Amino acid sequence: MKKLITAISLLFLPILFLSGQNIDYEFFIKKADKHSLLFEGEIAKVYRFNYTGHYYAFSPEYELGDVVYNSKKYFGVYLNLNSHLDVVNVKYSSESRPVALARDLVETFTMGDKLFVRLDAAPGLPSAGFYQVVYRGENGVLYKRITQELEEKLEGNNLLYYFDRSEKYYLLNNGVYTRIKKKKEIAKYLNIK
Repeated sequence: MKKLITAISLLFLPILFLSGQNIDYEFFIKKADKHSLLFEGEIAKVYRFNYTGHYYAFSPEYELGDVVYNSKKYFGVYLNLNSHLDVVNVKYSSESRPVALARDLVETFTMGDKLFVRLDAAPGLPSAGFYQVVYRGENGVLYKRITQELEEKLEGNNLLYYFDRSEKYYLLNNGVYTRIKKKKEIAKYLNIK
């Protein structure tokens, strides 16, 4: 008799477990609405150690924007660029947990009024990744690459971690990328008075 009760219990246990997941999934789908496919990625990385600064392109605050992901445009989502990992994080509301989008499926995105595109490595462009479009005109396109490198330094007996921000500019003109090392050279390359 005990074996029969145990066997029946084991049969119904997965059903109870799955029904609870279904409620969570239905809640998620209701909240995510038409953007549900966008949120199927991994939960965004959380840095579980003390550090100075932040790893985002501009600020830890998420900005309302749009993203073209897997050839589909999603409007009105909260976005931020983790410039340490070069990953776009997305949230469907300001309170929800961020999801890291698959890098190769993100084509373009906006954060507020800032446009970013994913570029492949090319001669003159050292690495594939997300670049901010700073200027687009008849003389070419100026891109800015923002990175945050995790650095460490020893102070006494303490090992301190901090993020070091770097900005590099690249001009695409006639199919050729040129690195612009000084901001004051930008106007010269673009023939801007």
